[in-house]
Amino acid sequence: MSVYIPTLGRAAHGHNTLKAITSLSDEKVVLVVSDKEYKDYKRRWGKQGSVDVVVCPAQGVRGIGAVRQWILENGVDNLVMMADDDMTFSWRDPAQDGRLVKAPDLRPMFRQIRAAAKIYQHGGVSQQAGNNHQKKSFSAPSARITNFHFIRKSVLALGARMDCLSLMEDFYFTLSLLAQGVPNYSLFSFSWNQGASGAAGGCALYRTAEKHAQAAHDLHAAFPDFVTVVTKKTKGSGVFSGERTDVRIQWKKAYLSGLAKTKP
Repeated sequence: MSVYIPTLGRAAHGHNTLKAITSLSDEKVVLVVSDKEYKDYKRRWGKQGSVDVVVCPAQGVRGIGAVRQWILENGVDNLVMMADDDMTFSWRDPAQDGRLVKAPDLRPMFRQIRAAAKIYQHGGVSQQAGNNHQKKSFSAPSARITNFHFIRKSVLALGARMDCLSLMEDFYFTLSLLAQGVPNYSLFSFSWNQGASGAAGGCALYRTAEKHAQAAHDLHAAFPDFVTVVTKKTKGSGVFSGERTDVRIQWKKAYLSGLAKTKP
């Protein structure tokens, strides 16, 4: 099984996710790039035996959601893992009272993902920001899944798609499954983190405050019972600096609503 990393405009960047996975696990990495950048990525990263570089026809054209959908449909395994390109990883060290510290080995993380994928069709690794004060090893059945996903291809038969929105596509995807009563899983014994939003390349090449706001309203329109459009203020950079239009999502309510519909 490979970990697919969609990446755009960052051939010369550090690629934290790729480096962490190839140095701390036995997993293979597939960089999913645009045809215009294929040679740059292949020259920079393709010489590593555990790294492959492939071209996605949608990359650089229709946004990250279209790329993730292409990966889901074209990944060679029935279980697809995909991750952002700029992640660092931590784990709960028992020797330090379960505090999050830099992960020295990611092989246990992938073993736990494979075990969870036998039960759950969709899940991921938790973000560090929501993980700091957790004591449990995982969250289910209605977790917030972003940036690092594992997905069984069986969800395609349920109509779940990553390309319905140009932004907030992972929120849409997760809600579309929860609203059908399909449980998910978030690993808490490991977590991922990223630098400041708005770094050069990636979604920053096309994301604007207006497009972010439109995605918020589109997500609300698709799931009005579970999504509220709100105004947030942060100290971030780029689109996420100052005041912005965003969403508040009731994940558990979406799952319970979907679960109720499945009962006779």
